[in-house]
Amino acid sequence: MDLVHTWLSLFVHYQAELDWTWLSLLAELVLIMFIYAIFGMSFFMHVRHNAGLDELFNYETCLRSMMVLFQVMMMMMMMNE
Repeated sequence: MDLVHTWLSLFVHYQAELDWTWLSLLAELVLIMFIYAIFGMSFFMHVRHNAGLDELFNYETCLRSMMVLFQVMMMMMMMNE
């Protein structure tokens, strides 16, 4: 309960300084990832599991396809460094 109280007090304290632009950008990123996940589900749902696709990372459900997209985004960011 103390952790929840601490987070709530921090949120109330910094609420005036919260920049809603970042929140809207994050929401837009999630929406774009959701749209790409739906397209990935419709195109790659019946692909056999092999080295890159397994029981956890595949395109069979929306949540799992978003996990694959997140994994691909992170790998692209690491390769660009």
